[in-house]
Amino acid sequence: MSARKVRRIRRGCQLRSGNREGMGVSELFTAPRRDAAVILSVRDMRLKRYLLGYWPEG
Repeated sequence: MSARKVRRIRRGCQLRSGNREGMGVSELFTAPRRDAAVILSVRDMRLKRYLLGYWPEG
């Protein structure tokens, strides 16, 4: 998966999020079908967490 596609999906999740500080699984349900399918197909848990907004604090 290209970095450009990853950033596009991540930005979309951030834009749809009601709480950008506490993003998570709810972003999966608001994502377009194509993006949700990509997120669900990712096997690397670090990438999946990044796409959904779970990222360790600083």
